[in-house]
Amino acid sequence: MAQIAAGRLDRRIAIQSATEVADASGEPLQTWATTVTLWASYEEARGEEHPGADQRVAKRRVLFGIRYRTDVAITPRRDRRIVFDSRNYDILAVHEDARFPRRSRLTIEAEARAE
Repeated sequence: MAQIAAGRLDRRIAIQSATEVADASGEPLQTWATTVTLWASYEEARGEEHPGADQRVAKRRVLFGIRYRTDVAITPRRDRRIVFDSRNYDILAVHEDARFPRRSRLTIEAEARAE
């Protein structure tokens, strides 16, 4: 069985959850709060371009590998995101990595808009 090399978990990521607060006038405002900060591996998956309203929109898909945790949902939720290297990533999928022993590693597939 493959082991998780601690040296591969060399990127610091933050998993954030959406929260609603009231602004100065009492109107609801969505903000993001960090739920957990942890070490992860990082791998480029692929990039894509799609036509936007008046420009082409580039998207970058990446894979983050983390040690297995019970507080990271296996199903992606729209109210969660990853922040890595000052960029926000939408979580597309979360699954156990079959290359490692059961319940030892999760792979998070995420997507960010290229700047």
